[in-house]
Amino acid sequence: MGGAGTGAARLFHFPTKEAHISRAATRALRALALALVALSASGCFRDRAGDAPEVTAAEQAAFAPPADSSLTPEQVDRYLRTTLAQVERIRAEGAEARKQAAAQAERARARPATDSGPRPRSARALWGDFVDASFVRAARKLGYQPAEMWYVRGRMSAVGAHLTGTRMDASRGQAVGLLREQAEAMRGTPGVTQAQIDAMLKAAEQAERQPAPGGAPPHLVQNLDALRRARPNLSPAAWVRVAAVASATGLSDLSKASQADAGRALDGIEQLYTHALENREPPVR
Repeated sequence: MGGAGTGAARLFHFPTKEAHISRAATRALRALALALVALSASGCFRDRAGDAPEVTAAEQAAFAPPADSSLTPEQVDRYLRTTLAQVERIRAEGAEARKQAAAQAERARARPATDSGPRPRSARALWGDFVDASFVRAARKLGYQPAEMWYVRGRMSAVGAHLTGTRMDASRGQAVGLLREQAEAMRGTPGVTQAQIDAMLKAAEQAERQPAPGGAPPHLVQNLDALRRARPNLSPAAWVRVAAVASATGLSDLSKASQADAGRALDGIEQLYTHALENREPPVR
């Protein structure tokens, strides 16, 4: 990897006076050199496993997403297993991927401000590519359809967003009740005026009048039922945590993590998904 950057620097050295190359041409050639270095850098870890890092056109064509965006318990099971396999790939290959992404970021910082060519991709973006590729390759290694697992991951993320919204709405109701209790308890308290109490009660009333979110769309109701049938012992709170990983939360944040911090984060995700796979409520970390 390191040799690629050094070799490119030697190959694309452009002495303007000796070769009488215009400054504009020099800038263009240097931009091309940096673009080639960026491509070689991103390709270093994306193709090392020997299979395509993305869902191929043939795989995409072989899977037809259902028109109703539904999930089945079997798909949920395969998704859990795919994510556990993904965690193992990230554990094995993540240190090298972070190293290469950091080297790419360093090249981007060292690039002259006068160069107007394409900017090299950020370390976070390259790490995101690696995380996505690890999911696709994990599905493929398990014999699952990568396009299908990608679809399931998206549906899991949508279910998590719905469950989170439901919890927030319930919390709003609790907060309104608590505000009213506090207002009433403060009556007669020295230094607390009636106007202050009235303002608290008015705030509670306004919050209560906020429209509640509508019912879940049919496909979400169906998918929530699929989760319950797949793993009936898991609570909605546990599914929110599972779905957060489906949204790449936790994995995408490891681009600059130390090896120790990354290991702890992966241990937590592995524990969460192992419990879910075994139909056991995961512990709260």
